Formats: sequence, structure tokens, C-alpha cells
Amino acid sequence: MISVSGKKWIENKFAEKLELFRHTQAIELQKLRDEIDSLLSGTIKLQEKEFETLPEVWDRLNAVYEKISSLLSPFKSYPDLERMPEDAMKEFMESTPFTQIQRKEIIQSGRMNGRYQEYHTLYMIHEVKLSYSELEKLVARNGIFLQPKLRDLMESMSEAIWSSITSKEIGNDAQDSKLQRESLNNLRDTVKPLYKDIETYIHTRLQSHGQTPNDKSLTNQDSQ
Repeated sequence: MISVSGKKWIENKFAEKLELFRHTQAIELQKLRDEIDSLLSGTIKLQEKEFETLPEVWDRLNAVYEKISSLLSPFKSYPDLERMPEDAMKEFMESTPFTQIQRKEIIQSGRMNGRYQEYHTLYMIHEVKLSYSELEKLVARNGIFLQPKLRDLMESMSEAIWSSITSKEIGNDAQDSKLQRESLNNLRDTVKPLYKDIETYIHTRLQSHGQTPNDKSLTNQDSQ
């Protein structure tokens, strides 16, 4: 039979072990909480950065799409410089984005309308390339914050846009109507569908950022 003092000693040892166990568990639990908080904080920051980046990506992509659509449009209209009064023609030329040397060359070319159209096409190609470059830099700089699906879509879009630009530029330099038609066909068959896919994807991602966890759960249930 255990004595009173022996029983007391056992109880004290048990209490010490229990307290040590509780202390160890509390430390482990706090470490786990800290890890979860860190993961959540990182996830929230990534989502916030994505939410900031998506509208900018869309704005840059939209600018490229509008410019390349205008460049490749078969329904462009140009001013008839050769029928303008000289004063009106010179005033109009001063409003163009061309250099003084280019303006002078157009006026003195003997075929103002044709030369103007050639320079205007070159200028539009330059503008598309500039917008395209800005989009590429933005995606490269912020690609880590974009979802893999969007990065894949943007990569496909980049290749399609560049293909259209190149075909148009080479076709324009060589006066090759076939290449220029290929550029337009690529815009219609590849660039435009990708543009619509990216629009839908970005719209969906932005909506998801504005949903509460319950909203997202309901959305997931509806989609099943």
C-alpha cells in the first residue's frame, strides 16, 4: 500500500509532467499558428498584388488590341491631300506625328496620297510595337503574381500579336497583299478569340477577389 507521502510525490510528479506537456503543446500550437498566419499573410499579399496587376494588364492588352485592329482594318480611310487647298494641306500635315523631313518628302513626292498612306502605316506599326513592348514588360515584371492559366494565355496572345505585326510589316515593305491578308486572318482567327478568353478570365478573377469565402463556396457549388 502506497503511503500518503508516496502518493503525494506521485501526484506532484504527474502534475509536473502534465504542466511540461501543456507547456510544450502550447509552444507547438503557437508555432503552428504563426506558420498559418504567415502563409495566410503571404497568400493575401499575392492576391492583393494580383488584384492590382490584372486591370493594368487588361488596359495594356486592350491598347495593343485596339491599335493592331486599326492597323489591320481593311476599311481605313485617308485624307485626299492632293485635292486639298495648299494651305489646308500644309496645316493638316503639321498636325501629323511625322517628322519635318517626312512631311517634306510626302509633299514633294508627286504622289502625296500614296506616300502619306505608306508613312501612316509605318507609324501605326511603330505604335503597335511600342504598346506591345509595354505589355510584354508589364507581364514579365509581374508574371509571378499572375495565375499560370493567364500567363499561358498571355504567352499565346503575345505570339499571335507578333505574328500579325511581322506579317503586316513584311507585307507592307514588299507590297505583298497575300502576307497582309494573312496578318488580318491571324487577327480574326487567333488574336481575337484569345483576346476574348483573356477578357473572360480577368473578369472572373477580379470578381473572385470581391467574394467572401461563403460567396466562393456557393459559386463553386453552382459550377458543379
